[in-house]
This record gives sequence, C-alpha cells and structure tokens, in this order.
Amino acid sequence: MTQGGYSVSSELFERMPACDEALFAEPEKALFNSLLWYRTLARHAVPEKWHARCIVVRRGGVAQLALPVWCDQHGALKGSLSSHYSVTYRPLFASGVNEREAAQAFARFCERDEVFRFDALDADDVGFAAMQRALEDARFWPLEFRHFGNWHQPIAGWSFSEYLAHRPGILRSTIERKLKALDKRARMEWIREGHDLERGIKLFHQVYKESWKQKEPFLDIHGALIRAFASCGVLRLSLLFVDDQAVAGQIWTVSGGVALLHKLAHDEAAAALSPGTALTALTIRSLMEENTLIELDFGRGDDHYKKLWAAQRRQRVGVVFANSRSPRGWMQYGVSLLGKQKRRLWKQNALEDVAA
Repeated sequence: MTQGGYSVSSELFERMPACDEALFAEPEKALFNSLLWYRTLARHAVPEKWHARCIVVRRGGVAQLALPVWCDQHGALKGSLSSHYSVTYRPLFASGVNEREAAQAFARFCERDEVFRFDALDADDVGFAAMQRALEDARFWPLEFRHFGNWHQPIAGWSFSEYLAHRPGILRSTIERKLKALDKRARMEWIREGHDLERGIKLFHQVYKESWKQKEPFLDIHGALIRAFASCGVLRLSLLFVDDQAVAGQIWTVSGGVALLHKLAHDEAAAALSPGTALTALTIRSLMEENTLIELDFGRGDDHYKKLWAAQRRQRVGVVFANSRSPRGWMQYGVSLLGKQKRRLWKQNALEDVAA
C-alpha cells in the first residue's frame, strides 16, 4: 500500500530486510524492543490460529516505523505482538522521523480491520500517543484499560547492603534467618551460557514441575527464552541447591542496566526453607556485584512479595481499538460502554451500602 509518499507492508520476521532490522534495538540495550525478543515469541508463544508479522512503514524506501503484531489466519490485525511474558511494548520509530505522519500511514493501512488490541504499554510513551491519535483520526474508538502493575527499584550507585537497608525489616530478618539456616546445606549456581545451559534448562523445568505454578500454555517456552537470552549474553539463570537437590530457580536478564526477573519457581516440598526468598537475595547480591545496574525490575503483576523487594510501581496500560465503520467495532464499543456503566453502578451501590 502506497499513499502520500509512504508505503506500508506486512513482513515475516524471518525474511525482514536488513534495513528494516535497523529499527530494532540490540537485546543487551533494550531487550523488549529487540528482534531477538519478537522472533522468540513468533516461534514459541503463538496463540492458536494466529501468526506473527511486522508492519513496516517506509518513506522513500527508508523504514520509518515498525509494529510487531499478531494477525489471524485471514491476515486481519489482532494486536501487538505481546504475551504474558512481555513487560513492555512500544511502536518502533526511526530516529528523527515525523511520528505523526508515519502513524497516519499505519492507520490508513489497517482501516479495514475491525477490532485489535495493544497492551503492555507505557502510558507516557509519546510514540504510542502519536499512533493512538492517528487511529482516532481514522475513526477508531480507543477503549483504554489498566493492564498490569510493574514493580521496580532504582539502585544506581547502591551496594547490596544499601539495597537491603531500604527493604522492610521483616524481609531483612527473614533473609538473615534463612541464609543462616541454609549456610552448610545450600549453594547457588549461576548459569549464563556455555555447556551447562541445557543442564540448567532441565533443572529449571524440574523445579517448575514441582512448584505451585500452573502449566505454561506454550511447550518449552522456558527453554526457548533461556536459549535466546544466552545467545546474546543477557541471561542470568540462578538455581538454588539444598543438599545437592535443586529446589528453586529464577530466570533473570540484564539489559540496558536493568536486571529483570522473568520467571521464578521453587519446589513446594522445600517451602519451609523459604528457598525463593533465599535465592532472590543471593541472586540480587550477585547481580549487583557483577554489573553496574540502575534498576531491579520484578516484571508483570502485583504479587505481594514484589512489594517487599521493590518500592516503586508503574502502571502498564492497554487500548482496544474498535473501528466505528464496522458492525463488530460498534458491538465492541457498546460492550465496553455497558461494562463501564455496570462498574459505575456497582461502585455507587457499594457507597450507598456503606453510607446506610
């Protein structure tokens, strides 16, 4: 499609021209904006009947904007190429481009799509704001929602002891007691790459199987993530052994000065030892000793334990776009309005009950 000097195409990740790849970040600088990340999702985390594409906006043959997306079997846009492994998503604009015009070209490209969703978004991202305005101008209704919380802790210039000093007393005392109790019995193993990688994947799978965690919807996603992270040097896989038995595992990455926790699990049979708490403390200490970090990031969700390890929370948001020119778009918009009205009435009734 070509209009106004802009052309837009839908590309397969495995066949992208090198000039388009330049819009993506290096994984060691911004993992979730990297081609490695999207290719890993496109191969190993595909929803049923969907497939991954990258919509590329060009001007004069030069790539201006890349949008990794999911499409259905008919090619209709379903939304951002994100999953419950994604911590952030953003449109990838080339430096110095006219974001408004590039976003308008994308909006014209998807004007026949009915309903699609972008999520894991930073509400303050100016690139996505430009895209949303362009879609609104193209008669798409934006239906915004709160997606998930992201707990994080700035640590630039801190030592591990300074980091602990900022944690709640109950966490500090638990760490001290559990590490003392495990002193003679436990050891942490640190795997980043090399010949131990497959062994590390096997041990993590073993721990995960014995944990409280639900079965993952995609086969071997943990192994795929670990291998991908190791291939570019961002992997930090930590394992805790008690009496030479693996009882806890955590998948971390270090990218752009941020150490991020992707997945963790511990053997329920060892819960009395608090292996998760012990391993988190040992891992963070190793990360801070090994790297110059600016932040610890505990990933998706408001799990209670994260508030002990981090003091700050970011809200990630999502937007469903409903095409006002299609019956399905109208239906989606009506469902959204009805849901908002129900929530408003529920809150009003709850307040009246309290007042009574």
